[in-house]
Amino acid sequence: MKINEVEQVLGITKANIRFYEKEGLLSPGRTEKGYREYSETDIDRLKEIIIYRKLGIPVQQIADLLDGAVSLQDVLDSNIKALNEEI
Repeated sequence: MKINEVEQVLGITKANIRFYEKEGLLSPGRTEKGYREYSETDIDRLKEIIIYRKLGIPVQQIADLLDGAVSLQDVLDSNIKALNEEI
């Protein structure tokens, strides 16, 4: 799937998709001409990233989640604690 198709299917901008790639959250394949080619696995990963961002999870914590360095429960607990401190 090309980036234009991903943009339409997921409702996020090309800039967001490229940002996630730059941050190491996503590594799409490339065609012979160098165009990004997104697999179903890439799409699933982007869906996960979108959900985490909607929950307010920072990109670095998302990277840790996707790498398995931390659990979702730990990240959510940490964010709840930070929000309570702000209140």
